Amino acid sequence: MQLEQELEAPFHYSIIGIILFILMILILITYIIYRLYKKYHKEKPKPNIVMAPPENIFRIKNRYLFELDRIERLVHSKRLNTREAYNNLSRIIRKFVKDATGIDAMKYTLEDIKELDNKYLTLLMEEYYEPEFSKEGEGNIELSIKKTRGVIKKWN
Repeated sequence: MQLEQELEAPFHYSIIGIILFILMILILITYIIYRLYKKYHKEKPKPNIVMAPPENIFRIKNRYLFELDRIERLVHSKRLNTREAYNNLSRIIRKFVKDATGIDAMKYTLEDIKELDNKYLTLLMEEYYEPEFSKEGEGNIELSIKKTRGVIKKWN
């Protein structure tokens, strides 16, 4: 039996429609990746380095050296444990930096302090870090006080 009607070719999608669909998917994926990147990789503010010359650096040094002497006496008399002593050392050196330079180091993390590019301050803060924040961290508090005293005395 013969049909008088010819068979039709299979249905074809327009190539432009497929290209537009793929392009929209790529744009959507790019947008999602961009949003996730912005959400989880926020730009940290750079430390604001404003060097303000102190009025009298010798008076500032003497005040903080006196504070170190007080901490040392408390440690020797066993009225201050190692962790509290390291916490006080960190507070003293940070306040000293603020008074000597105008940089508010009290608000800085260890990474921010590393960006200040002062190797002595960075070494001190790294030394304080474990005994100050960990329960098991034991440091040599007497040596740390001596190093802190040396950094304050050498400060320009």
